[in-house]
Amino acid sequence: MIEAFLFDVDGVLVEAVGIHKKAFKIACEHFNIDISDEYHDKFLNGLPTKIKALKLVEDFGFDVVNADKLNTIKQQKTIE
Repeated sequence: MIEAFLFDVDGVLVEAVGIHKKAFKIACEHFNIDISDEYHDKFLNGLPTKIKALKLVEDFGFDVVNADKLNTIKQQKTIE
């Protein structure tokens, strides 16, 4: 007997990858970080925003203290 059924609709009903990438790039611009599409696609695509922020610490010297702010901006831009 089937007790549960999981279905991931991200990318099925709406292709949201471009929306999330654009929102993240806009959020990064608030901190003077300019990431290329190629960098995002190779290193960040599919990761949660907070994990992306940690990658920015390593690669761009991003101040991790601003990670929550970056996440908030990214979420606002995604909704817009």
